[in-house]
Amino acid sequence: MFSGREWSRIGFGIFGFLLFLVPISGSSQTATIKGTVTESESKEALIGVKIIMDSSGGALTDADGKFELKTTAGKHKLRLLYEGYSPTEIVVLLTEGEAKEMAITLSTKVSDMDIVVISGSRYEKRLAEETVSIDVVKPYLIENTNATDLADVAKKVPGVSIVDGQASIRGGSGYSYGAGSRVAILVDDLPMLSADLSEIRWNFIPLETIEQVEVIKGAASALYGSAATNGVIHVRTGWASEKPQTQVMLYQNVWDNPRDPLLRWWNKNEQPFQTGLMVSHRRRIKNLDIVAGAHYNQTRNYLQYGDNMRGRLNVKTRYKSQKVKGLTFGLNANVMWEKFGRFFMWAGDGDSSYIPLQAEQRESYLLMAIDPHAAYVTPKGGIHSLRGRYYYIRNYLYEDERMFSKNYYGEYQYMKHFNHNLSVTTGLVNNTAVASTNVLDYNKYISEFGAGYVQVEKKWKPRLTVAGGLRYEVNTVVDTTSDGTFKARLEKSGPTFRGGMNYQVGEASFLRASWGQSYRFPTLVERFIRTDFLGVYLFPNPALVSEKGWSSEIGFKQGLRIGKWQGFLDAAVFLTQYKNLMEFTVVFEDNKFGFKTQNISDARIAGLELGGMGEGKIGPIDVRLFGGYTFVYPGDLQSDSTQRKFGKFLSNVSESFTSVDSLQKSLLRYRYRHQLRMDIELGYKRFYLGANFSYYSFMDKIDPIFEIFPGVKNFRTNNAGGIFFFDMRFGAKISENATLSLMVKNAGNTVYSLRPGMMEAPRSITVQYKYKF
Repeated sequence: MFSGREWSRIGFGIFGFLLFLVPISGSSQTATIKGTVTESESKEALIGVKIIMDSSGGALTDADGKFELKTTAGKHKLRLLYEGYSPTEIVVLLTEGEAKEMAITLSTKVSDMDIVVISGSRYEKRLAEETVSIDVVKPYLIENTNATDLADVAKKVPGVSIVDGQASIRGGSGYSYGAGSRVAILVDDLPMLSADLSEIRWNFIPLETIEQVEVIKGAASALYGSAATNGVIHVRTGWASEKPQTQVMLYQNVWDNPRDPLLRWWNKNEQPFQTGLMVSHRRRIKNLDIVAGAHYNQTRNYLQYGDNMRGRLNVKTRYKSQKVKGLTFGLNANVMWEKFGRFFMWAGDGDSSYIPLQAEQRESYLLMAIDPHAAYVTPKGGIHSLRGRYYYIRNYLYEDERMFSKNYYGEYQYMKHFNHNLSVTTGLVNNTAVASTNVLDYNKYISEFGAGYVQVEKKWKPRLTVAGGLRYEVNTVVDTTSDGTFKARLEKSGPTFRGGMNYQVGEASFLRASWGQSYRFPTLVERFIRTDFLGVYLFPNPALVSEKGWSSEIGFKQGLRIGKWQGFLDAAVFLTQYKNLMEFTVVFEDNKFGFKTQNISDARIAGLELGGMGEGKIGPIDVRLFGGYTFVYPGDLQSDSTQRKFGKFLSNVSESFTSVDSLQKSLLRYRYRHQLRMDIELGYKRFYLGANFSYYSFMDKIDPIFEIFPGVKNFRTNNAGGIFFFDMRFGAKISENATLSLMVKNAGNTVYSLRPGMMEAPRSITVQYKYKF
């Protein structure tokens, strides 16, 4: 795929840098520390635990949980970091020539300041020490709210909005019916965007085995490539433990009648409902770890003809080699069958709000992902890893064999902790996407990219951490049209940089700053789509050019402790700029109205975010908090060129906090300026009570073409005050292993819409039964 010249540039930039680091790692070594790291309860060995030794290097535990460090005589501090476990510090005193052996255990009780994340640096690191904003969603917030797909989870994160399947972080994206994402979705380090539409299939993510969800806010292209211009949502699934674990969860949901009786289209005996079953099992059989899950969901939708049914099976394996010490390998797989009705536009507000304008359209899909993986931890603490993914989607809408998309993804990564608290992560990536669908006129399109990246992090005693990264990516698009002609186009990202710092101001106070470049290649669907919805056409644009930009942030995190309750508050201001921003734009071509993805020149987005989380006891009550507030000003520098001057832009930012009446020309479309998310859960003995609150300000600007549809303009006029709704939940542990819960979503039965022409759900009541053994 790459020419010799391209490979030489990538290789020189990455491996030449690594060679430069080699002299740093040398030092006189007269003492040795050997050890084994295990889990405190099960006593199982922990693989890949990061061990940092002050100013003397570091290591990772191997497949048996063992590590070895060579150092000098004297006093040393070891710090152990592992995702899902509390950071542990140990002071070691060594004499010259001594070889000390240690047995270390890690506990799973983690305070919120000590949460360990992977996404920001691609290895284990304390959340408080990250140089970028990362929010973490814990498993309780998934289970106790009965989230049925990843979109339900992501919507709980401050600053994240999901509009008709389209993810946006801090106003970075508008609305394009799910086609082309600026937010990268990863499951266990591997991307999950489809080859044809580059869309997120939220219900394909295995919620039943999730360990935690990490959300990076801001440009992450230097580490994760084209789709990560606006951020990353990274799903981390769990591993098996020594003791087998099984969980079964059943749920039954019923949607209530809307507040206005005229909105109900169903009969009394046809009440909309949702029924589901989730099962997960984890176990270890000698050297083999197995994690398996299943999910079945059937929905009679509150949106007419929007019924759906899906079944999903997944398995995750890891084998610890006894012949090659430090080697692990395995195969993961996920498969889902889904059948659903597509709802694009209502027939009108009022009594037609939940009825589609178009005729019923049922679609059936088969989705499959097969992921081989291997890792080798060297005796000196470096780790080589290989990951692959075959991601296949087959659309059976017309029983046409050309309705498919395929991704072939492969990545090699090497990570090493050198002496003097220097860490390096580097890798090579290749992905081939092949697609042929009805929206692409059944032509066969191929997109192939290759990339190299390096991330370097240095920590100076005792408080300062500095990180930097570089990525170079090349993308080739091949258009094989139905008449047999062949066209190819080559694009290059150029060197893409990121940098950041984190300074520990006090014992629990952390100041961070970051700046990162971004780029995004046009997706296949943005370039070549040709279809129509209800007489509104979607036009292709092969002339699209890549989008580039940068994102910057200054943030402060402050730890809190109230008795046995611990948490943190976080504040950040951010600024993002795009060049050749790609957005769906209204056009008139061939005597037809429609949408077309176009480069709309420059855009600048600024804002602030206040958030926090915490967990622990206040008196006899368990208290969990998670949430935040986000303000965004999305400036369109093409429609209002006066705000290219930064002073004018800042003036608009200030004015927009209260009103945008005079700034309509200055705004990007389909954004919310104000968002608030807050979740609180209280627990006492066997009982818990929780509530989730959401607020969206009015969507200030949309395309006027939407107002030609029945009722859109009228609904927006009558609902210009923003949207507020809340959920409630209550649960009780009815036995040692069983929990029974009741959830009420949209408890106030608010009538609201998050994008023009489609209503959100009325109030629903869910009963959930969960059994663990």
